[in-house]
Amino acid sequence: MKILPHVHESAKLFPASRFTLLPGFIDAHLHLMSLGASLREVDARYPRVASVDDLAAVLAVRAAETERGVWIRGRGLDYARFPDGRMPTRWDLDAAAPDNPVAIIHISGHYALVNTVALASAGVGEMTSDPRKAGSSGLSLTPCVQAHRGIERVRQTPHLVYSFLRHAGLSVA
Repeated sequence: MKILPHVHESAKLFPASRFTLLPGFIDAHLHLMSLGASLREVDARYPRVASVDDLAAVLAVRAAETERGVWIRGRGLDYARFPDGRMPTRWDLDAAAPDNPVAIIHISGHYALVNTVALASAGVGEMTSDPRKAGSSGLSLTPCVQAHRGIERVRQTPHLVYSFLRHAGLSVA
């Protein structure tokens, strides 16, 4: 197909016979790489996931389709919209996918809910010291694991979280 007959008369033409041309990509804060990655992830957006039970159900389905030990990733969790107001815990994720590390990114993209297998893969367990009490160890982390409340919030901090999410294959854009 000849393109010139379709070019608007006010368009400026540039000879490009020796150049590589690429289409113009305009990212209006789209996070294009994250969008692409999300196509393989569990869709945890509301109203598809409107309760902790819904979250467990979609994770259980994915876990049944996923080889043991392979990461299960999800995106879009918005538990503030759950009618009962109950926040999911790592134990809810453990029950749905006991043999796989799971990381579900919040709708804001600023933290993730992870299960016990995911925490263990990052070296975080019951005996892991509280990073808020790191003192002069060189770590400058905001609280990243609130295990004592049963809610693991992996926040975007430069040391632990980026490497943890990269290990999980999650984008951190």
